[in-house]
Amino acid sequence: MDVCNPIGSKAGVHKLGMFYYTITNIDPKLRSRLHTIMLLAVVESQYITKYGIDTILEPFIEEMKALESPDGVPFEINGETCFLRGALTSVVADNPASNLLGGFKNLSSAYRKCRHCFATYESTQTKFTAEEFPARTERIHQKQFKKLKTPAADVYKVSFGISRNSTLNELKEFHVTSGLPPDIMHDIFEGVAVVELHCMLSALIQEYKLFGLAKLNNRIKKFPYGIPDRNNKPLPLPVTYLSKSPTEALKQNSSQTWCLLRLLPLIIGDCVPNDNPNWANFLRLLMLVDYVTAPETTREIAGYLRDLIQDHHTCFKQLYPERRLTPKFHHLVHLPHYIIQYGPLVRMWCMRYEAKHCYFKRWAKITGNYKNIAKSLAVHHQKHICYKLADAENFLKPPSTVGPATLCDLDNLSYKDLLTETCHGISERTIYRVNWVEIMGTTYKPTILVIVDYYQDVPIFGEIHDIISVDQKFYLATYLFITNGYNPHYHAYEVLKSSNQFVCEVSSLRDHHPLWVYQSYDIHLIRTFFVPLKYHVMNNIDLRI
Repeated sequence: MDVCNPIGSKAGVHKLGMFYYTITNIDPKLRSRLHTIMLLAVVESQYITKYGIDTILEPFIEEMKALESPDGVPFEINGETCFLRGALTSVVADNPASNLLGGFKNLSSAYRKCRHCFATYESTQTKFTAEEFPARTERIHQKQFKKLKTPAADVYKVSFGISRNSTLNELKEFHVTSGLPPDIMHDIFEGVAVVELHCMLSALIQEYKLFGLAKLNNRIKKFPYGIPDRNNKPLPLPVTYLSKSPTEALKQNSSQTWCLLRLLPLIIGDCVPNDNPNWANFLRLLMLVDYVTAPETTREIAGYLRDLIQDHHTCFKQLYPERRLTPKFHHLVHLPHYIIQYGPLVRMWCMRYEAKHCYFKRWAKITGNYKNIAKSLAVHHQKHICYKLADAENFLKPPSTVGPATLCDLDNLSYKDLLTETCHGISERTIYRVNWVEIMGTTYKPTILVIVDYYQDVPIFGEIHDIISVDQKFYLATYLFITNGYNPHYHAYEVLKSSNQFVCEVSSLRDHHPLWVYQSYDIHLIRTFFVPLKYHVMNNIDLRI
């Protein structure tokens, strides 16, 4: 992490290595809160280079060994001594950091370029399932490490793709061959999606001449982004977008890239024929993204994802034969295996750790003192955590934040009967109408959409028009939408608003994420409304499998 301007005169001078940890016993919905992401260490990058990453991690390894021991580590809790045990489950980082921590060589200098298997660069261009590659295992890793002690060590390092035996392997419950899962933020939103967008848009603009870059940028700029998407609104593409390499051309952060992926079908889908093969493969990528970013999943979905990744990569090579697949494309073939091993990978990606970076960058700018900046940031952070822990009751589960509220008469509500059925005994309680409410980090307000239920595999959407508070519980009064079905070309559900109302408690929603209703630019669909999902939401069919 560079705390200075990346294009300024001090770029790279105050570069820091940030080490965080998260306790996985905490509910996944609460682990994403920044103050539950604990700081392990702040190290200036020059010291990592000078002393080595294993030396930096040595105190952490010793403490983890104590936690793994049968007796555990004594903690005093409420005046009583308790012995707690724990283990390291996984290490999440971008690819260079994962390779460094795991003792693997840099991609540029290794013949075997994957930390999960023994894939070579050439084999990743033609094989698109994990089963086609020999997997790295702890036993094989130990055998290869012994060969690094022979006179031909330099040759073996290049051939095996390993540089040393990581100190992380000293832990009983962890090994680098299985504990360094791919990070979907870096591999997809800063990798595969960036390349796919560049190739697909170049084909649609230059080869098929369906629209121009100016028209695309005009629509990106003027698209009516809804409330849930405004904070991540993508930027127009630079005029040199088509002439530069994908990573240089797309200057968006991961959240903006994700937003652009989701809404691009509605932005330019009307300009693309239904049978366009480039568009079809782009839609495969969108389906892939929906499944890997979902907070819930199943083994069956992981199996389907395996086939989807294979189809996507195969079609990509057929459509863009001159484009060489980067290692990030190959990393996707291992996602189904790690989903089965760890569960939803969105629970352990780098997105929230990158947000934690912003906290430190902001404070480094505020202090303006870079003399021993690592210690300054660490001390400030720990003081901040102490302040948060002072309110231990709300440290993990924060209280709801409520907007302006007014007393409400139950008899004057058009949905009185629905509210009475949902909230028993409401006639004897005080009722408030609130303008908005924030619960577990998600803000609900009128005009946004939520998924209130599923009918088989079809979501039922409701547009919030009222929020009622009763005894610290919140109820959403919604107008239901009729879902006409899923439109694959626009990667969204076609809906029609009805006058039917539905009332539900926020905690009973099928999914917590707020949505928005959009329209396409297609003049033939002027009265058709679309709702693109943020990710795949488990439906009734998924739950029965």
